[in-house]
Amino acid sequence: MPWQDSDPVEDTPHYQLALALAKNTGLAEAEEYYAAYLAASWGAARANEIHSRIDAFKQHFHAFQAGARAQRAILTYLHPDFAAFVVDGNHRFAFAAALGKQTRVEVLPADLTVFRRANLTPLAG
Repeated sequence: MPWQDSDPVEDTPHYQLALALAKNTGLAEAEEYYAAYLAASWGAARANEIHSRIDAFKQHFHAFQAGARAQRAILTYLHPDFAAFVVDGNHRFAFAAALGKQTRVEVLPADLTVFRRANLTPLAG
């Protein structure tokens, strides 16, 4: 299944930063946008991690751009009438879209996705 079937990656802060890196333009604005997204997502408790996360994003982007093999993104369908939901792989989708490439995906049923991705240690005792 091609990555284009999922929700529009172009609407994400991940894509905006990846596109700025790919085109080597507008980087300061894209970093600011991505930092604001991280701050809103993580809250104040992790504010000191934002710049290191942006640096890691850039490193992963350049590795992807250079052809490093990436793990498959994981998609699921929450409802048959809706677009695929990205469970894991927002960065890879953003990188691929910004560079005009495709990326490998694995599509899992929603129940299996939850089971495989959940931290079950607290339930196991």
